[in-house]
Amino acid sequence: MTNAVTTGKVELLLLKEVAECLRVSPTTIYRLTEKRVLPFIRIGGQLRFQKSDVLAYLAGQRVASVEKN
Repeated sequence: MTNAVTTGKVELLLLKEVAECLRVSPTTIYRLTEKRVLPFIRIGGQLRFQKSDVLAYLAGQRVASVEKN
């Protein structure tokens, strides 16, 4: 996430940066946006992602561990 654009308090990421951050392919990110699972912003036909939205999505994917007695 090196080329993130900071606008005031909103940090926007490129699709490629989100894919690298989540260690998935850009195609996977496109699928998540098509399903409206990952929020995005469309600017001039290109997708941008708020860093806070990406982190919230990631936190929502966490699977809790099960304690064994």
